[in-house]
Amino acid sequence: MPATFYVTDDSGGRVPYQPVNYDRRFHGPVSVRAALANSYNIPAVKVLDRIGVETLRSIAAQAGISSLTKEYGLALTLGGGEVSLIELTNAFGIFLDGTRHTPRAILDIQRRDADGAWRSISSAKSISSGTNVRRQVISPAAAYLITDILSDDIARIPAFGEGSVLRLPFPAAVKTGTTTDWRDNWTVGYSTERLVGVWVGNADNSPMLDVSGIDGAGPIWHDIMLEAHGGAHASPAPFQRPDDIVDVNLRAQWNAAVACLSQYAASDSSAVRNRSRSTICFSSSPWIGAPACAPATTRHLSSSPIASTGTCRPNTRTG
Repeated sequence: MPATFYVTDDSGGRVPYQPVNYDRRFHGPVSVRAALANSYNIPAVKVLDRIGVETLRSIAAQAGISSLTKEYGLALTLGGGEVSLIELTNAFGIFLDGTRHTPRAILDIQRRDADGAWRSISSAKSISSGTNVRRQVISPAAAYLITDILSDDIARIPAFGEGSVLRLPFPAAVKTGTTTDWRDNWTVGYSTERLVGVWVGNADNSPMLDVSGIDGAGPIWHDIMLEAHGGAHASPAPFQRPDDIVDVNLRAQWNAAVACLSQYAASDSSAVRNRSRSTICFSSSPWIGAPACAPATTRHLSSSPIASTGTCRPNTRTG
């Protein structure tokens, strides 16, 4: 069943809060990749409930978002706090390499002289005062993992469909957002060369008519990214993968575990009934190689990890 959280209302009482996904469907247990790529709301709220609102606000501040100054609940992760487009877009920049950049809204001020030529009227000192200062916010590995998810065109198909406007002819990571009453939607995305944020809404803050991030800001973001990179034949460098990222074939481990359990059931069916003798395969970590089966001599299974050899260790716990 969908999760229900209990939050504090304005009067100090505890009230139920049950978030829903954009498609109004509950998708059950999903991977981090599926949750983020498809913008599922419930996993996001679960994560915030675990880490705490203040942790999110602290990370957001380190990423350059300074406008989250009020009291917020779990809906903060779904857009419950107002931020400017430039702050939000700049914050997404940390997912390229983990560092925060200093945004500069105005690069130069120019005027046209009598001869028709454009010349700068801003002093070199005023321009240089906006020197970019880079600060490490998250590790390059963490940044790459987020980027890898946000640039995965296959992973987002369940929510956005195949060949959506979020797909570009070169590597690009992108995220959309839509308020529940259709007042705002945005799309923020980046390549290794450009970072683009787009907001769509009415100037008087009135609701739009069923316009989501994929319908409103998405097409604009798509076209700006193409133009900013020089067209459909552009080839910006791919995202740089850190050396400490490790690939693991989870399917192989799962198949090995199934085979192990099948061997257990076939070889000693009586053990299933009386638990006096059994064969167990278990692992508390997905990063260890596929296990082999080994006899166990106790009734109780533990959560001990598989030994470094990749074989199942006999369980010796009796408590």
